[in-house]
Amino acid sequence: MRHLLLALLSALLLAGPARAQHPAPKSPYPSDQPTDPVRQKLDSLFANLDKSRIPSGRLLEAALPLAPVQLFDGSLHDSARADMDVFRHLYATALSARLAGSDTLPTIQDYNWRVQAAAPTAPTDPIPVAVQYLSYHTLRPDAERARLLRLQNQQLYDVPNRRDSPYLPAVLFAAAPERSYSASSTVALVLRRSLCLASGTHS
Repeated sequence: MRHLLLALLSALLLAGPARAQHPAPKSPYPSDQPTDPVRQKLDSLFANLDKSRIPSGRLLEAALPLAPVQLFDGSLHDSARADMDVFRHLYATALSARLAGSDTLPTIQDYNWRVQAAAPTAPTDPIPVAVQYLSYHTLRPDAERARLLRLQNQQLYDVPNRRDSPYLPAVLFAAAPERSYSASSTVALVLRRSLCLASGTHS
């Protein structure tokens, strides 16, 4: 199932305009592009699913792939390093993954204003750190083979009376300093509540 969806998404990206072929577009704001053909195809692919069965309300396969969210699961490794550009693309990806319920998280524009408001004003001020800890779900790789979902005419459908869920829980965790340099000879970091994003239930 995952290979099928990735192949479909790859085909959509290659068939779309040139700007859709880049993993990190200039504007990481999904809401800025309401007629994006990739967004329309993704919406159509998942249109018939019962969204209430996705506990987090977010499905990674339904997101605009602006950043490799799967690498940022809280594990410590080089691939999980983030600056504010990567942080914003991760957050925009998570926002675009929402399929069910209303989102209590700020828009990325609102979050940018928070970052600007928290920015240091003097060389000796500590540098604020942005943090996101967000729940989402992803499709089981064997969802179609296990008859948990059915793919027909490039659309996914729920299978009646299935015993297992086709959705696996996952977590996005990322942290990044507001800037990657210090104007003084010492570096101090600080966590601001306004820059800490969290959703879902985490253990």
